[in-house]
Amino acid sequence: MRGVLLCCALVLPLVPLGAARSTFALGLDAMAVRALWTPELCLRLEAVAGCSGQFAFRFPLSFSYRLTGAEVSALEWGLMVDYRPFSSGFFLSLGMFQSAYLFGPDKPQEDHLYLHEVAVGWTFHAARFCLVEPKIVMFDPTGVFASESAIWRQTMGNRPDVRISLLVGLAFPAPWPVWEERNGD
Repeated sequence: MRGVLLCCALVLPLVPLGAARSTFALGLDAMAVRALWTPELCLRLEAVAGCSGQFAFRFPLSFSYRLTGAEVSALEWGLMVDYRPFSSGFFLSLGMFQSAYLFGPDKPQEDHLYLHEVAVGWTFHAARFCLVEPKIVMFDPTGVFASESAIWRQTMGNRPDVRISLLVGLAFPAPWPVWEERNGD
C-alpha cells in the first residue's frame, strides 16, 4: 500500500510538466453487466490524467466479488501509461504496476498478487464532457505473472485473458494550471 501511495505522490506532480492540453477523466467500466452471465461481479473505476496530447496516466481501481462458490473478494489497483500516437483517439495502455489484495473467509494463503495488463482502445467524446472508451484488455500477455494468474483463477473463478471493456464517464480540462500559463510563456 505504501508503494502505491509513494508512486502516486511521485507521478501526480509531474503530470502538468510540459502540458499543452492537460485533461482529467473519470469513468466506470460498463462491462460490470457481465455479472448477469458470469459468477463474478467486477466494478472498475478509472481516473485518467492527460499530460499532453500523446501521453496520459491511468489509475484503475476495481473491486471483484465472487457471487457463487467461495466467499472471497478482491481489491485491485494500478498505474498505467497511455500512449496516443494519433489525434484520432486511438491509444495503447501499458501497465506499469498492478496489484490485488484478496480478502474474505475463503481467501488463499497468498493474498497479495501482482498482475499485469495491456489495453488497446479508442476514446470518443459523445458530448462536451461525456467520454466513451471501448477497449480490448489483455491480462498478463507475456506470461510473467503466471503463478499469480493461476491463484486468481483458483480463487476468483475464470478470468478471461482477453476481454472487452467499455469505460463511460466524464472528461474535463485538468484542475491544475497548464505549465505555460504558470510560467507566463
